[in-house]
Amino acid sequence: MAEPPEEHASSSEPTSKEDLEALFDAWDERKVVEASADSVPEHVQRAWRYDPFRLWLSLAILLVAIAGSAMWATRHEVAYFMQRGADPTDLGRLSERWRNGERELDIASNRYVTVSGMFATFEGELAGEEGQEISAENIFLCPLFDIAVRATTPPPRKPVHKIASISVEEDFLPLLQSRRLFPVDLTAETGATGRLVRGSEVPPWHAQVLKYFALQIGADPYEMWLLIEGERPQDMRKFAFVWLAASTLILVTLGLFGRAWMVRRTRQRAPA
Repeated sequence: MAEPPEEHASSSEPTSKEDLEALFDAWDERKVVEASADSVPEHVQRAWRYDPFRLWLSLAILLVAIAGSAMWATRHEVAYFMQRGADPTDLGRLSERWRNGERELDIASNRYVTVSGMFATFEGELAGEEGQEISAENIFLCPLFDIAVRATTPPPRKPVHKIASISVEEDFLPLLQSRRLFPVDLTAETGATGRLVRGSEVPPWHAQVLKYFALQIGADPYEMWLLIEGERPQDMRKFAFVWLAASTLILVTLGLFGRAWMVRRTRQRAPA
């Protein structure tokens, strides 16, 4: 049997090596095509380029939202501050108004008032951290018109030893039947001067007192009243400063944002 010629075997081997070497050389010498800045579309360049306008837009939204939230949260305090210099509205004796058949207070919320003829029930004292009592901070409920009171003076003393001889007027019987009032509470009246707020407008730092009394009598806290004794319109001056600072912050932020917008427009219109 004849063997294949050696020339063919030797000639095929270098050919395959040359092909592989050429292939490897092509891989080693290939160039990675990198997109230059000029080849990227203009809108892509703008999207990735640092733009002070976008920074000011984000900052303006954040600062305006913070300032607006502060103004919204303190709007009732500022409205109360605007009543400074005015005399308190006299609501008269609540017990007498109740006897006359009145069951709703005909007055706007968030007003500086003076009131007398209140019955005090569910008396207590506010406590601080770890049960420490807050000085000169008493609370009680006047079941007439469902008024929760934060008082700077203690509630009146009641002659508990005379409870057997207490007579209850017919007008107050529904309050006793609903357990909003006890017979001994009818023996003493008290008054106060301060800020009267509807439950739906009570600030968060006063809401706990209102919710406590609402739980005691099973009432809707938003339909009750809160009387903060000793709180005058001029005492809300700090909230007016909050509004002033928030308004200034909004104006400055919008001014800087407008300036950044004008600079951006100028650059866009400038020739390349």
